[in-house]
Amino acid sequence: MKKKDLLIWSLAPALVLGTAAPVMAASQAATPASKAQLKAELQAELQQLQELEAQEQQMTEKLGSMHKRVSKVEKVQKDPKLHFSGYSRLRWDDSKFESAKGTNRKEFFTNVYTDFHVDGPWSVKTELELHDTISENGVGNPVWNSSRSRDEYDDGARALQAYIDGHVGQLGLKLGKFSIVSPYSLTLDEKVNGWQAYWEKPTPWWRPLRLALTSANMEGHQRTFAPQGDGYWGQYYDADGNMKINADDWERKYRLLSFMGTVPLNNDMDVVFHYGRAKDQGGYKVQTGSVGFSTKFNRDLRLTAAYAKSNAKIADQSHFIQLQYKDCWYDATGSYDFYIKKQLYRIHSGLNKLFYDDLEYPDGTFSELADGNARTYEFNGLRIGFDFCPVHYSKVMMYYNFGDMSRYLDYHNRNAGQDRKHYSFFRTEWQFFF
Repeated sequence: MKKKDLLIWSLAPALVLGTAAPVMAASQAATPASKAQLKAELQAELQQLQELEAQEQQMTEKLGSMHKRVSKVEKVQKDPKLHFSGYSRLRWDDSKFESAKGTNRKEFFTNVYTDFHVDGPWSVKTELELHDTISENGVGNPVWNSSRSRDEYDDGARALQAYIDGHVGQLGLKLGKFSIVSPYSLTLDEKVNGWQAYWEKPTPWWRPLRLALTSANMEGHQRTFAPQGDGYWGQYYDADGNMKINADDWERKYRLLSFMGTVPLNNDMDVVFHYGRAKDQGGYKVQTGSVGFSTKFNRDLRLTAAYAKSNAKIADQSHFIQLQYKDCWYDATGSYDFYIKKQLYRIHSGLNKLFYDDLEYPDGTFSELADGNARTYEFNGLRIGFDFCPVHYSKVMMYYNFGDMSRYLDYHNRNAGQDRKHYSFFRTEWQFFF
């Protein structure tokens, strides 16, 4: 039955009940004029029904067209041919060693990420960093004793990553220059050239189980084999504290093998692990492993801890434990968190990190604090931090490190941890995401 017939038949009882009684009552007095009027009224109601049917058909077509357009927009948003993202950071660092003023540095960074969809599951991804040092003064040249390389302090633009990323079945693949970071950055945080295979499996707790295997070259000096003497032009010492190589070949390559994973155990707890090995061209290798976890006691209170150990004979262990209240999200205006972190970082527990960029021992500028043969040995102290989202897609980060910093006096001094001096560091950083 057609829709028009169905509408007419559904209205027939109402028309009959609504018109039959007055028609029958007036049947004896009916005239040709009244009959013509009744016929005109019925035809008008039928025309209204036909118009409603036509409008319904038009509305159905419009909804169908709108649905197609929305589907196209959603497809473009989910899988754009070329996608840009990134963030900018305005940073101020201030540190102090005993009674002497340390580094006071203001910097601005912008990191731009591109994702160009080639075909199917394959994309080409890049990262470009723009860096500008607004002002800097402090203890010597922080490059030699920080975790960052010399180039990272040069102003200008640098291409940090360029790699192919895709899937073969359930297995993800990366090939090129990309970033690799161990859980909590405890043992590895570096840009490498090579390949990575990773696998993810959904879990009932919205976080996937993830495993990643990486084989790559780490270029430049591998910071576990730390510099000595006159900065980059002195000798190098291996993870056992013995002199290893001369300055002539400090820019050698190190072959990295890394295996790491994140395993969700329930809705509130993850376990993480990492095994890594770095081998130089002469056959000397360092191996390290770490394990950690993160769990929530309730909606607002989170505990995170990790432990790392290498095969070095000295300075081979690091650990931290952190208690955090609330969570700060850069896309949730007004969100915030507080945390306190107990940390012990030693130089040879990781594969590439001499230390983080917020733990810098001075070079020979202040003779009362350091000498030309000094390098950081360990940091043992606390961090107190606060994060806040003042406006959508931004985040203010503030924290304060304080504790004891110790160093190697020279490679013969195996009791370097006894040479402790008070160290403090304050960082404020405003991040903008786009």
